[in-house]
Parts: sequence; C-alpha cells; structure tokens
Amino acid sequence: MGELAVTMQKDLHKSAQIIFKGLNPKALTELYQMATIRKLAPAEVFIKEGETDQALYIVLRGELKVVRYRESRREEIATLKTGDWVGDFTFMRKIPRSASVIAKIHSDVMLIDHPTLDQLSDRTQLFFFKRLNALDVQRINNLVNQQKAQRSIRRQLMQELYRSRAHKTEDYTESEIVSNIIQKVPRLPAYAQSMATKLLENKISTSEVAEIIKNDPSLAGTVMKTINSPFYGFKQKIPDINHAVVLLGFNEIYKMIMAESVRQTLPITDEFQTLYFHSVAISNIAFAVSEVLKVSKPAWMATIGLLHDLGKSVILLLRQQNPKLKMLIDFLDGAKLGALLLREWNLPSSVWQSVEFQSYPEFSMHANIPEGVHESVSLIYLSHLICDTLQGATEDQLPMAFFSSYKHLLNWEDLALSEFMVQKALPEMFRKIDVYPQSMKRLLLDYQKNSMLN
Repeated sequence: MGELAVTMQKDLHKSAQIIFKGLNPKALTELYQMATIRKLAPAEVFIKEGETDQALYIVLRGELKVVRYRESRREEIATLKTGDWVGDFTFMRKIPRSASVIAKIHSDVMLIDHPTLDQLSDRTQLFFFKRLNALDVQRINNLVNQQKAQRSIRRQLMQELYRSRAHKTEDYTESEIVSNIIQKVPRLPAYAQSMATKLLENKISTSEVAEIIKNDPSLAGTVMKTINSPFYGFKQKIPDINHAVVLLGFNEIYKMIMAESVRQTLPITDEFQTLYFHSVAISNIAFAVSEVLKVSKPAWMATIGLLHDLGKSVILLLRQQNPKLKMLIDFLDGAKLGALLLREWNLPSSVWQSVEFQSYPEFSMHANIPEGVHESVSLIYLSHLICDTLQGATEDQLPMAFFSSYKHLLNWEDLALSEFMVQKALPEMFRKIDVYPQSMKRLLLDYQKNSMLN
C-alpha cells in the first residue's frame, strides 16, 4: 500500500485527473487500489506479439512503442504516450496480441483485467464502458478515413494506369511504313464485307446466304472445300450447299464464310495460323456468350471475334519486312492497328471501335469506352477470360482488376467467372461442339479432360 499511495499521490493530480476525467476522488482511489500498475524500464517488453491475456492497459506516464516482427525485421507501427488506452471490448476474451509493446523510457502502465473491472463500483464500470465505446467509435472512424484515403489513392492509381496505357498509342495514320503495310494486307472478299454490313442492319437471311453462295462459284467451292476439310472433321462428306445450310444453319454457315474470309487475308505460316486459331476460338466463345446472356447479336459478336486480332497480323507483317526495327515494332498497339485496317476496309464503326477499345477492360472502367460499343467490348473481354481459362490460366493470372464493372454491363453480377463458365457458357458450347472447327473442339475437350483429372 505504501508504494501504491506514493504512486497515486504523484500521478493523481498530474495525469490521472485528465485520464480518468469523470471519476470522483473516491472512485479514483478505489481504482488505484484494485488495479495493477507496472513500472517499466527503457527497452522492457510489456506485451509480446502472439501472447494472450484479458486486460485493458492505460499509460499513466511515459512512452511506449508498438512493433510487429515480419521476416526477422522489426517494424514500428505506433507510439503510446501518457493517457493512451490499449484495448477494447475484446479484452473480456482471450485474444492473441497482434503486436508487441516495448517501453521507450521509464513508464507506468495500469492493468485492468475482467475480474478487477467486475469488482469496481457500478458507476466506475459505466465510466470504463463509455470510454471503451468511445475508443471503438474512434477506431472505426479512423478505419473509415483510412479506407477513404485508400480509395482516393486507388482512384489516382487507376487514372495513372489509364493514362499510361491509353496514351501510349500514337496516330499511326501518319506512319508511312504502317500505311504501306495496311495497303498490302489483302482485303476481305466483297461478299464477306457485304454480309457483315447486312447482318448489322438486319437485312440478311438464311436463304439469302444460300443464294450468295450458290451465285458465286468461287465462294461455293470455298465453302464446300472448307466444310469437308480436316479443319471441321465431319464424319460424313457433305454433298452440296443446300445440305450444308440445312445441316449447319444460318449462323454456322455465316461464321464459316467469315472465318474463311479472314483466313484468306493471312499468310500461311505457323505464327499467322496460331493467330487465326485464337481468333476462331474467341469468335465461337463470343457467339456462345452472346446467346447465353442475350446481349448483342451472336453472329455479329462472332464477326468481331474473328477480326479482333487483325492488328497483330499487321505487326507480324511489319516484323517480317523490317527485321531491324523489331524492338520499335514490338511497342505498336495491335488493337489500334487493327482498327485502322478495318476502317480502311470501310467496315462499320461498331466493328473497328470494338477492336480499338478491346484491351481497355484490362486497365480502365467502361466510362472511358465509347458507349456504342460497351456491350461488344465487354463480350470480347469476357471471351478472352474464358479462352485463357480453357487454356489453363488461373483466375489470379487473369486481368480482372475492373472485372465487376464489365460484368455489371452484361447483367450477370450474381455469378463468378468460374461459375458462369461451368453453369452457362460451357454447356452452350458443348451443345454445339459437333459443328465447331477441330481446333475449337480440341480446346473444349482438352479442358474437359484436364478438369476431370483435377
């Protein structure tokens, strides 16, 4: 009692009246008599990270530092000074301490455990509960302010990411080298360009597609050769155009003609064929997703999917013809070049704008994309996520920082990507697997096999 009395006399008139403002002298005397007071020397460990206890601490005098140990490194995260409280309502339960507390200078700390609090008068207990509640409110406000600050920083980072990516592209129309290459890329056949334009305008039917094929011997020969080639791998030979149209239907015949038209624009090399197979995959996935979500026109999305990587073919041609400029050519934006090529071909703006802005979902909110192509850009983005997943990519490897924004545009925010694939997209694609090209069949069957193995 002697030492306690001395401590009380020293601190009561200096800091205690401030720390415990609201308690009368009698309550303060009771508190000092019942609580434990620890005297700490400089560098003495008061609380050790990971230890559990059931106590509330009040710094009566001195200064302490709060530290965490991470990978053998000590990080000081806060400083406690006279009048600071350590703890909240959780002191009633045993919870491991998330940090260590070490005295910086000679310090006195009051410890109040749950049994001690129970022995204090009702009025004193009420004082502590009010103070703990105020501390909790303050802590919540601090967290809210931190979150606001983090959101502000996140917005700044998003804007910087957008600026660095979106402004990276140049006006390639001023480049003589690019312009010459664009001029040399074989154009889509006239019938393919006409079909794409009529499809957008809802002015084409199954019978008209059949007539277009029948009235063009070269196109008819191409369709029959393609449909009976190993690329599709049908078990029985399809004898004529009418049989093909009946067997496959308008959408598949249309996709076949457009796919073959795109293939004719590409040189026959491994690099270009890989690019082509990828475009065919995106085309078929975009068609299926458009059907499932009932967003946009499936055949139209298939067309954009086939054309979306033509800018990369321009880059491949530039590399072939300018090998000494390879490092500079690698910095070109394939989406921008593809849009330039499609504009040169006089395709509708909704096609070349979808191609131009196709990569924006990886680094930008949809507000930075022209409103007229929100749906098509979102569908191509989603198709790429599905395609990459089919090829073995995990979700943490995919560009999904702005995923929720584009998912919302397509009205399927109740499902995660994996759930959408399993429940919606894959059943639709497997339902049509027999009419897919061999490369698309292999992609689906390999994924199915690997999923069963895993």
